[in-house]
Amino acid sequence: MKDTIRWQMDLVPQQADLLDNLMKVGGISTKKELVNNALTLLEWAIEESQKGNGIASIDEGRKIVEKLRMPILSNAALFQKAPAPREVISQPEQIPMAAAMMTPIDD
Repeated sequence: MKDTIRWQMDLVPQQADLLDNLMKVGGISTKKELVNNALTLLEWAIEESQKGNGIASIDEGRKIVEKLRMPILSNAALFQKAPAPREVISQPEQIPMAAAMMTPIDD
């Protein structure tokens, strides 16, 4: 027998519809797969927030950066971790943030 925990939650119809739509658009066939994807994204966002990094959407064509603001990420930022040492193999393409923003981002 596997070590698993059964998890159940109540949703209003609009939330259930949203989950169904996310599954359809994302090409996901099970709710378990949807939750696993959502947890992966949230885990990454929290780790980045703990490193002091912002999570943002970048519209390069219109040069707009929109920072994601969520209480869970603000709370995670309070528990900042020291960055792990890493070896830089190649320099990634850098987008100058000042040039990419039409409006300043306030924290």
